[in-house]
Amino acid sequence: MLQPCLLRALAVALNLDPNWFDPYFDDPILIHRTIYYPSESGVTRKHTDNGIFTVLIQEYFPTHSLWVSTKNTWIDAVCLEDTFVINLRYMLPLWTNILFVSTLHELIHTLSRRIRISIPFFVYPNVKATFEALETDKNINATDIMLKKNNSIWFKK
Repeated sequence: MLQPCLLRALAVALNLDPNWFDPYFDDPILIHRTIYYPSESGVTRKHTDNGIFTVLIQEYFPTHSLWVSTKNTWIDAVCLEDTFVINLRYMLPLWTNILFVSTLHELIHTLSRRIRISIPFFVYPNVKATFEALETDKNINATDIMLKKNNSIWFKK
């Protein structure tokens, strides 16, 4: 299973016990979407995803489509066949007190003559999870964060 491995890797990177995230993910919310991009069209504007991380299976394309922000520039996320793209998401910087940052990205599928089917897999903690941001006393409610981010996307655009 990919999810527990990623959570353990995040915990170890934060100098925490490898199982530190387990209580928050014993009943996680797992959502996938299927997104269709027609040939030579289809754009997903600059955004960060909600939750903890997104897993996306890479499909090889000779032309790039996925762009990722790094500090002061945008880079092409090169397609590597049979690999995963892992996007760190909106909730993780809140949880880690910005030790990890969310991956700002966009998809511009205007150069390829092939259709693109994207199936991102979104990972959230338990719906009732409440956690304390690392090295702070700030409590964060997972449901509040999910609703706030979803409302900003779907209602406020």
